[in-house]
Amino acid sequence: MKRKKAAEVYIMNASKAANQSEKTRANVISFSEYYDTINFVYEESEEYRVYVVVRGNQLSCMRIGESNTFCQFIEGKKTTLIKDSEIGLNLITTETHHIKNEDDNYEVVYDLYTGDDYIDTITMSWEIIRQ
Repeated sequence: MKRKKAAEVYIMNASKAANQSEKTRANVISFSEYYDTINFVYEESEEYRVYVVVRGNQLSCMRIGESNTFCQFIEGKKTTLIKDSEIGLNLITTETHHIKNEDDNYEVVYDLYTGDDYIDTITMSWEIIRQ
């Protein structure tokens, strides 16, 4: 049986330090599955487009617009998040605790650091809605 087309994505961002979460909805521009790799693109706003790739215990994303963010998360590893904006380039260390890669539900939980100083724990999740 053919699966329905990915139409929307619900995006949740949560900050432990700020004790808040935000849930938004966006239209999926493209969605593809190839073996164990999932790729999808959505427009966060008129200014920003987001690209997400999920494969096993890895998740990569790019947020392209007025400022750009590039990140790769690998479960149990430290990686660098790159944020490029009009005020300059920022390199932020991340340490990934958990990546969920289950049938149309994807999640990453990671800590942010500046140098060795802990900043926050972030949870990001995406739920694909098919129609």
